[in-house]
Amino acid sequence: MRAGTSKGLFLHRNDLPQDESTWETILASIMGSKNGDPKQLDGLGGATSTTSKVAIVAPSARPGVDVEYTFAQVAIGQLKVDFSGNCGNMASGVGPFAVDEGLVQVEPGQTQVRASTRSSFRAQVTHDSGRRSHLQHQHKPSARRNGGAAARWQI
Repeated sequence: MRAGTSKGLFLHRNDLPQDESTWETILASIMGSKNGDPKQLDGLGGATSTTSKVAIVAPSARPGVDVEYTFAQVAIGQLKVDFSGNCGNMASGVGPFAVDEGLVQVEPGQTQVRASTRSSFRAQVTHDSGRRSHLQHQHKPSARRNGGAAARWQI
């Protein structure tokens, strides 16, 4: 999914093993970095730091937070994943992903998605100002730089 100027993979937390110590190998394999390939040919990564990112999203049990996500920066061509950081571009995709995947209740009018990253526990509020029950990717406003159309989200 494209999020800002980054492109990365968005996963449901429940699609990964409970044991988070196994995530590094799994994510490196998915992105194509497990076997040392600097081009990530056997994975979904794009061989650059802006295209080798993952957001792992789950409903939150914390008050005032709808979803929590873990950001993962997958190294290019090596079995290494950094879970300590965050990426504003990928953060901008958490709200749309949560809506598209049914992780938050969508109501007509304005939808707020309150998201928090597990690495810093800072909350962000994402707004969808449209009147719809799901994202409408095929309609305006357009997404700059890619010539396509996208739903408008403000963070």
